[in-house]
Amino acid sequence: MKYLKLFENFINDDNNLEKKLSEIRDSLPVGVDFSWKMQSEKVNDFEQGYLYISLYKNELELNLQWSIDLDNTQIQFIAEGTDEYGENVSDKSYRQKVDNIDEALDLVKQNIDECLGMNITNEKIELFLEKNVAKDQSLWASCKAWAKERYDVWPSAYACGAAAKRYKAKGGKWRKAKKRKSKKRRSRKNKRR
Repeated sequence: MKYLKLFENFINDDNNLEKKLSEIRDSLPVGVDFSWKMQSEKVNDFEQGYLYISLYKNELELNLQWSIDLDNTQIQFIAEGTDEYGENVSDKSYRQKVDNIDEALDLVKQNIDECLGMNITNEKIELFLEKNVAKDQSLWASCKAWAKERYDVWPSAYACGAAAKRYKAKGGKWRKAKKRKSKKRRSRKNKRR
């Protein structure tokens, strides 16, 4: 970790970096291997510092790797395997310029959330609160059956989310459920007449 103090593009000290990486590791579910290492390499007669981060989840054969160039402030992300929903993650790989180590670590967190299905956006929360109904009931039933086979607990947030994502990927559409008038309201209207 001594190299981080040599790289002028980053203000953070190595203890703060270590703390942030530990927080990411501690927030991960059981069964996920998360590790990192700092390394200095000689490139064209210059010492360059790199932070290598890797995540592996065995049952999914999910392998995520980040390489952060601490001198040129670039992050490279390589993803292999399948996510929590059984979809290939290789299309999520990228190389990007970042302003600082905090921005790079935010990208790492975002990639982990996407690949492990840990992020629940406001849009997904509203989807559950609005009482949406699947337009294609047979497709929805097959997606639920698929999720019930794959997950131990049904219903659960992960299982329902996986079924919904699979339904959407197969072309399924949602519609808002019609609100039913309660019998009390109908009877009051009838009494007034």
